[in-house]
Amino acid sequence: MRGLRILRVEVRRILLSRPTWIVIAMSCLSLLVGFGSMQGTTMTSIYLAEQVKSACQFGTVLFALLTLFELSRAPRSHTDTITDSIVSPVVLAITRIIAIAAASLTATVLSAAIYMPYAICKLGIVFSFSDYLNLFFVYILPAQLLGSLAAAAFYQVTRRIEVSALLVLAFMLAAAFGLFPKSYLWQWYQPPLPVMSDDFSNAALFRIASYSRLVWLALLGSCWVLSLLCIRRYGRGLLGSIASGIRRFWIPAISVVLLLSGILLWRNEPFFDCSPVDWMSVEQINHIPDAVFLEKTQARIEFTRTGRIKATSIHSIRNESGSELDFYFSLNAGYKVRRVTANGELIAFDDLHNDYFAYRQLRVTLPGDEFTELRIEYDGLPKEWNTMQTKFGGRMISDEYIMLLGKSLTPVLEVAADNEAPFVLDLRLPGNLTPVTSGYAPELISENNDGTATWRVQDIRADNMTLFAGDYVKMDIQGGGIPIEFYYSRKHKAQMERFGAMEQIEAAVRFCTEHYGPRAFTEDRPFRIIQGSEFLFGGFARQNISTMSEESFTVRNLADSNIGASGAEVLAHEIIHQWWGLGVMFMDPADPFWQSEGITTYTTYRLMKELRGEDYANNHYRRKWETAVAGAENNFYSRYPEYADRLPAAYRAELEMLQRSVNVYSGYALMFCKAAELMGGEEKLDEALSKLYREGGSELPPYITLNDFLSATGLTKEDLGIG
Repeated sequence: MRGLRILRVEVRRILLSRPTWIVIAMSCLSLLVGFGSMQGTTMTSIYLAEQVKSACQFGTVLFALLTLFELSRAPRSHTDTITDSIVSPVVLAITRIIAIAAASLTATVLSAAIYMPYAICKLGIVFSFSDYLNLFFVYILPAQLLGSLAAAAFYQVTRRIEVSALLVLAFMLAAAFGLFPKSYLWQWYQPPLPVMSDDFSNAALFRIASYSRLVWLALLGSCWVLSLLCIRRYGRGLLGSIASGIRRFWIPAISVVLLLSGILLWRNEPFFDCSPVDWMSVEQINHIPDAVFLEKTQARIEFTRTGRIKATSIHSIRNESGSELDFYFSLNAGYKVRRVTANGELIAFDDLHNDYFAYRQLRVTLPGDEFTELRIEYDGLPKEWNTMQTKFGGRMISDEYIMLLGKSLTPVLEVAADNEAPFVLDLRLPGNLTPVTSGYAPELISENNDGTATWRVQDIRADNMTLFAGDYVKMDIQGGGIPIEFYYSRKHKAQMERFGAMEQIEAAVRFCTEHYGPRAFTEDRPFRIIQGSEFLFGGFARQNISTMSEESFTVRNLADSNIGASGAEVLAHEIIHQWWGLGVMFMDPADPFWQSEGITTYTTYRLMKELRGEDYANNHYRRKWETAVAGAENNFYSRYPEYADRLPAAYRAELEMLQRSVNVYSGYALMFCKAAELMGGEEKLDEALSKLYREGGSELPPYITLNDFLSATGLTKEDLGIG
């Protein structure tokens, strides 16, 4: 009871202290520092993630300093002898760290409440209250607490404010500048926050951050508890105080428990695999046996709220060898195989623990029967490749969004498979999610009483399957004579209807199909364009699906005059990327500006010229390009590059980024216009581009290089004024 009274007094004293409120005010204002970078692509990244990063950094320092100020108050005023005679210095140290934690909580709650109206205003339809709270209470609050624990531990050992402050700062700098091994767990005060999703789930991000916080609360908590032994007492020095305090056996006991817990959590980190650092030198062994064939795969997967799967896969195998043999299959490194049976008989299996690109191999003995039904039961949390620890790779399981593919869905057998071997997958999904997959159209089997729904999806070959599931709106696109389905987040439904995106998108599809060539898809396996999570970092194309980044739907991107004069035209630009960028890619090692953006921007101009006339296209596109290019060429630092080296690094980087943007978008878009004029008309250029689209490049296949384009058009760099 006496301890509680002391705690109440300390909390009241610290919360009424002027220095405490100065720190609280500064921690609230530290959110504003994040506006200095404004990096990221999504609105949440720009107006929340960057601010939270700065708040973590400043919060760690501010509360470390507040802790040092409070712990040194009695020694500075030479009243520690009196206070130690009234209250145990260990009890006082414990109550003060708890009181400082109360101040941290106050600062976090206040900053969250103050910033929320602005965040809601800026983010609008993509604001997520749960994500907002997670950012403040998973990132900012623990950063302040960890800063306090580190400062308290250092001070209780050294008894020197300046030394303790320098040690905290050095610990932060070591994490910030990558002096530790490349593991996200070493970023102790600020876990990775590369980007944030506006439209889908950030659950994986918060799981990783929460795990990191738990590890460091255990490790720094252990150091802080152990440092209680170093608190000076009875006028003794460091060693004498340790000798006196060691009699309190609970202090080292708690410290050891916390330390072992932190180490155990670190060693069993569940989110990233153990691929070798020199993964490029790993020799891949071909385990595919002769005379063994996969005929069919069936699987059933259930998803849990914690991001795990529970699944069973059944593989029909034909063994023409007539003998037993070693048989291998691959699975995501985060999954644990629980049971394997062959024709109903339990068989042994070996996990080879040879992690590589987020998967690992397992080995079983396949019986000599001609036909074997191999049943594999497995569960777990999907892991990412460990080189993606600061970016993440896109695999996600949550109540709001699921994205998995290939070996993260089912085991992939190392066996010769008929290209037509069917794959049937039953999915038990949260009822609010709509599955979108490669292969054939998903079929709703049942709506269950527990708020879930069971879907059946089919494809050929298990390793081909790609699964997205989210709160999607489906748009059937007409144009070009090919079946196209466009899936985007429901959050943007009103936005899409408001600026008439449907017509622009259909026109873009029709234009690209007519001028360059169709995408080869059928009615039963249509072309699916899917808005994916921002964690995919630009998207990808696979089988009959192609993804669009969330960036395409942000207010910032929809207002970017570099790629479109309106939101609908920007989306048309992004659809054109399904031809130039994902269908065929432009790349040239000798020219960093030769990218798919230039041809896509030019194609958007041509589309607008066809839809709205030459005057509109010239006013909203070509003249803007000419102005941008002229401005870049007339820039003082472009004309006198030797002076650019004298600029501050931040300003020089901004200038280089601006010039790069002009070259990539406006410069090469104008180059394509000039090429059309030199070739005798846009139709001639279309013929050359169509051939490149259909056949790809020859210099660096399948990429199209600048030399490929010059060869196809019969032009030279001198003709086009480049190089």
